[in-house]
Amino acid sequence: MKVGPSTILKYNAGAGTTSPSRVLMNNNASRMAPTDAMTDTPQATARVVRSLMRELDGVRDALTSPLLGAVIIQNIPFTGGTSQYISHALGRAPQGWICTRSQTAAWAGFELALETGRDATLDIRLQTATTGTFDLMFF
Repeated sequence: MKVGPSTILKYNAGAGTTSPSRVLMNNNASRMAPTDAMTDTPQATARVVRSLMRELDGVRDALTSPLLGAVIIQNIPFTGGTSQYISHALGRAPQGWICTRSQTAAWAGFELALETGRDATLDIRLQTATTGTFDLMFF
């Protein structure tokens, strides 16, 4: 399943399914709209233009973030010492991943090479030394 800009997938261990919900990024832009009073002198106009350029820099940074389009999969059960494939739903090979929440044990996991015939645009193979339930973010 290809998902949108940022998505959280809730993992249902019993059914082996996921359900998406959308997460929106915050680029901290102030969304200032200039008024005539703010641009009545060349100096005031220059201040407004500089402010708008800073806002555009923030938008550019948000659009080039590797976290744009990240997918969080929640409640993934792991058995210590056993590798498993996770369907990351990015629609491309992940640039990286992190454990965002450890519910029942400390995360001590790592990525393994895919077995022959597996597609990195669909799956990732992970293993952890501990048994527990974890939330993972793929980007």
